[in-house]
Amino acid sequence: MDLSALTLSAGVVALAEMGDKTQLLSLMLAARYPKQAVAIIAGIFIATIANHACAAFLGQWLTTLMSPEILKWVLSVSFFEYRIVALGARSYRGWG
Repeated sequence: MDLSALTLSAGVVALAEMGDKTQLLSLMLAARYPKQAVAIIAGIFIATIANHACAAFLGQWLTTLMSPEILKWVLSVSFFEYRIVALGARSYRGWG
């Protein structure tokens, strides 16, 4: 099995997550309690790996349920909805 795609994607995600506020706060917590720093950082690492593994397995499973054309539209709508929320549209109430 070729792990180059996994290694590349994990590296890109790790770089993208560097400035995450949650991660920065966790590292500050580790600095404040140096005796538990290893446990705190290990917990961050395990939680991040578990989160990305679940997302990858869910994404793989969804590709077995939907055709690429349907999946393209579902992803397009979800990204568009996220963009509306992220831009802070105050009158936006969701789809439901």
